[in-house]
Amino acid sequence: MFFLDGFDEIAEQQRLSILNELEYLTSVSRSCQFIVTSRPESPIAMSPLFNVISFDNLRGNEYQKLIMKLSDTKKYAHAIIARIKAQQPGISELLCTPLLVTLLLMSYKFYQTIPTKLSDFYETIFINLLQRHDGTKPAFTRSRRCSLNDNQYRQVFDAFCFESKKQNTVLFDYQQVYSSVQKAMSLLDIREDIDSYIKDIKNITCLLLEESGEYRFIHQTVQEYYSASFLKSLPEPSAVKFYQSCLDESKGWRWRQELDFLADIDKYRHNKYYFIPLCSRYMGYEHDLDPNFLLPAEISLERTKNIVDSWEIGFVYNAAPRLSFIGFGRTLFFFNPDELDLLNPILTLDYTKVLPNILKDITPRHSARNEREIMIPVSPILDKGFFTSEFQSVAQAISAIAYTRWQEALSYLNKRDAFIETLESI
Repeated sequence: MFFLDGFDEIAEQQRLSILNELEYLTSVSRSCQFIVTSRPESPIAMSPLFNVISFDNLRGNEYQKLIMKLSDTKKYAHAIIARIKAQQPGISELLCTPLLVTLLLMSYKFYQTIPTKLSDFYETIFINLLQRHDGTKPAFTRSRRCSLNDNQYRQVFDAFCFESKKQNTVLFDYQQVYSSVQKAMSLLDIREDIDSYIKDIKNITCLLLEESGEYRFIHQTVQEYYSASFLKSLPEPSAVKFYQSCLDESKGWRWRQELDFLADIDKYRHNKYYFIPLCSRYMGYEHDLDPNFLLPAEISLERTKNIVDSWEIGFVYNAAPRLSFIGFGRTLFFFNPDELDLLNPILTLDYTKVLPNILKDITPRHSARNEREIMIPVSPILDKGFFTSEFQSVAQAISAIAYTRWQEALSYLNKRDAFIETLESI
């Protein structure tokens, strides 16, 4: 039995001749088995003499078994696994391929630390994939088709991820990928062969995968992090425009993962142009508040309506109306999971009793997912005087949490601004 590793690492001009030799060996050695590993879509996968078997992703705790195999000692492996478990779940969920586990171990060897956030991991992973992964193989240097330096590869990849995210899909055909890379290079005023760049990103970094003519990112957070990295690099006017547009419910929802990353990597602008205005909204105001503002003991009905203005209640009609769900818009993503109990007082109300009265004055919106389902905004219910005390109580709790976060964000801005003022006086 012959085990041959890394067919894709053979120089491109030599692959066909070596494939011919392998096919000859298999044909004259019928009693032997040949097992060859390669990245997807290599010429050997097209050979009729080989069966193609694709590896599944690592699942659950399988990454731990791989760490045990790749580590020099069990003590070292257990120490790394313990550190991964101590971090937020996102890190272990990302370890879905042997390559990513290997890269995490390499990163740990270089930096002696496990990243505490996905943003920390992704900030180092690109250069590891582009350079250090092959750098650990003493006799092998993977050739690049482009003349770009490492920084330019990263800049184009950031912009490519942003352009691809705008297409609002997770699967791309070649033309979509080509168009996104073309726009990325144009934005950065970089002139390079687009097809060569795509092949380098696919074959060297493996962050972009191709299967049967369809392209996808190895993990959706790859696209989201590097898209956020591109947004971080934008000049002030463009960044302000982006953050302000995300205050719109539909746009903010679409870019919410990027916004989470930007809260770490672009904290000042994220707080100033997005998070503080968002806190103001959840406190029932449309504009930034005076820094000396104090949360009143009880908020008004008008402020309650401002807080819940995007909420909807769904009813399904069969023989009689039945409450199907309450939609809270982006409210749920503003709070931590342990804070969502504050919504309980309005989840158990009997809205079907007030529905006939509400339908006298408004035309409901029909749900796209169920033709029998209608959507009613919360505001008309409050306008009619129904459940005002319950909603005011919930809005008060939401406003109190938003007030605390608003103060924290404002304090961070003030400290940064004060530091900049000291620099200007030098």
